[in-house]
Amino acid sequence: MNSQHFNTHRAQLEQLVHTHAPSDHVASAMLQHIKHMAAAMQAEEAEATTRLHHSHAAHRTPAARIRQFILGEVRAA
Repeated sequence: MNSQHFNTHRAQLEQLVHTHAPSDHVASAMLQHIKHMAAAMQAEEAEATTRLHHSHAAHRTPAARIRQFILGEVRAA
């Protein structure tokens, strides 16, 4: 996810809520939904980044490289 792009659109949406919500109660509820949506997306991005880093590190260890070499030889045979 492009965080800068997401935050720009989130800010625009929040501004629209402030401008066009029929009441303060509705505006508050809508802003809470936007806040929770943003938090969920940021948590998903952080989790995906963590998994990517762990996967990359696991495939770069010497044991993983040897295993890849051996499996590559076995598949070729």
